[in-house]
Amino acid sequence: MDAKLSEIALHFVGNKTIDHLLKLSEDILTIDDELAELITNAFFERFSKSFEEYEFTHTSSVDFNEVYTFVKDIFENNENLQSNSQKIAQELYQKTNHPNIKDGELYVGLFSN
Repeated sequence: MDAKLSEIALHFVGNKTIDHLLKLSEDILTIDDELAELITNAFFERFSKSFEEYEFTHTSSVDFNEVYTFVKDIFENNENLQSNSQKIAQELYQKTNHPNIKDGELYVGLFSN
């Protein structure tokens, strides 16, 4: 596989309806080549087993979809990965409106090739 994880941000998104916390990391995770390869393989293995396709939507224009704009900015300027990954985590946290939604880790990564 030519693709390789080049950068990754990790946050913990709790469920605000049951008073769980949102924990945002301040920095991009530092990973060596061996760990990058393991994580890359783990991510792609999950995608290959149960690939589901999603797309960003908005009633008037996709440009008004918050997560779409954060992701678009990451692709346009990779230096914005950390700040936009925090915004994505905050958006998910704010949209949590059911007590059965589980807490979990949010990974936002950049792959090369």
